[in-house]
Formats: sequence, C-alpha cells, structure tokens
Amino acid sequence: MKKIALIAGLALGWFASSLQAATVTSANFSLAYGATSDGNAPPIWTDSENAGTNTPTTQGNFTFLPAVTGGNWDSAGPTFVNRTLTSGGAGGHVAWFGTGGGRSFSVPITASYNGAAPGDASATPNYQLQVEITKISIYGARYDANTLATMAWDETTPGNVQTSPSINLNIATTATEESAAASYTKLAWNAGSYSVPLAASNDTLTRTFDILPGDGSDYRFGDGLEIEGRVRLVYDSVVPEPLSGVLLGVGLISLIGFGRWRIAA
Repeated sequence: MKKIALIAGLALGWFASSLQAATVTSANFSLAYGATSDGNAPPIWTDSENAGTNTPTTQGNFTFLPAVTGGNWDSAGPTFVNRTLTSGGAGGHVAWFGTGGGRSFSVPITASYNGAAPGDASATPNYQLQVEITKISIYGARYDANTLATMAWDETTPGNVQTSPSINLNIATTATEESAAASYTKLAWNAGSYSVPLAASNDTLTRTFDILPGDGSDYRFGDGLEIEGRVRLVYDSVVPEPLSGVLLGVGLISLIGFGRWRIAA
C-alpha cells in the first residue's frame, strides 16, 4: 500500500503543471513617411524627412515593416520634416489618392517574429502573432473640384475589416493652398490589435489600410503618414504549479520513509 501511495504521489507531483498563455512583446515601433517624387507617378513615400525620429523596422526578434504604395503626385505641397507638416518649401510635394483610376493608395504593414521558439513553449504551442496598431495617421485636404468632403481609414485585412471615424476636409483650391499646412486636417486612428494563428512561430501577418471614400475622379491631397505599434508572439507555455513541488516533496518523503521501513523490516 505504501508503495502505491508513493507512486501516486510522484505521479501527481509530475503532472501538476499547467498550460497558460505566454507572450513575447516587441519594443514600440514608430515610423513616419512623407510624399516625395522623382518626377514620375506614383509618389515615393520615403522616411528620409524623418530619419532622426524613426525606429528601425527590425528590433530584437521582431519586424514591423510598412510598405506604402500608390497615389499620384503634384509638385506643389507641404513638407513633413521631423514629423511636422510645414507649408511649401523646397522639396514640397503632395500625393493625390483615392481607390481607383491609377490613384489607389494602400498601407500594408507586415510583421513577424524572427527568433527561436521560446524555451517554455508546450509541445503544441498554438502560436499566434498579434499586431497592434496604436496609431495610423495622415494629413488630408479636399481638392477644389472634389465632391468628397470627408476621409476615413479603412482596414481591409481579411478577418479584421473595420473603418475609422471620419474627418471633415478643408478645401485647397489653389497651388498656394495646396502647399499650406493649414489646409490639411489630420486623420488619426488607434486601430487596435489583431492576431492570427501561426503554423510556425516565424510566420508573418500583414494588416492593410486604405483611405475611404474615394475613386479615380474624386481624390484627396495627402502627406505626412505616421504608423506606431507593437508586435507580440502569443503561445501556450508549460508552467509548473506550486502544488507540483509540494506533491513531489511529499512523494520523496514517502520514498525515504518507505526505504527506512524496508530497512527496519
């Protein structure tokens, strides 16, 4: 009987551990882009105006990489040096964007975890990659012939389609107004977190954002894009419970007592 109790105690001590969700979180990412041009459409969304304020797109084991695409361009426009929208000046450009007619505008943000599998991951870790967008913002103005007087962010990520609150736009009728920072209104949105299951810990997740409403003939002026967020790897970890140590200790004590009983016998 004592032997059976010993085995049961050791078994309980061995199995009294649990699975719980664990998280590895990146440092904060913060990136900004201005609309510039090499003389050709579409515009070039570059971080050169904000090189001193941007974080790297890879930090530690995490990557957070926007790839801004699309739009048209105009030689008039504001600048976005050090994340400050400023009227005109040398190199001032603005993007024209809508959702068609050659002026489609898209902000895909691809994130990944590139490190080794966590040491405490369970045999079936159920990896998830979570991408949190704490801010995505851009300055917009209404083209004088444009009938669209509002603008909103539209997330088109499969499984997480959502739209931000909209803003009203000022009208920029002349090239001078088009280049004036005062003509632009900032559209900023905390888009929250979204996660997907991963087949492996190093798989990627892409969240994509567009501008609503708009088409090829009804478009907006835009400049000064900022994106901030963080990335998390979520998984099931094996965590020994305090009870397991107690039970294992009881089992060892039972083993010692059982041994002494055998010797005494």
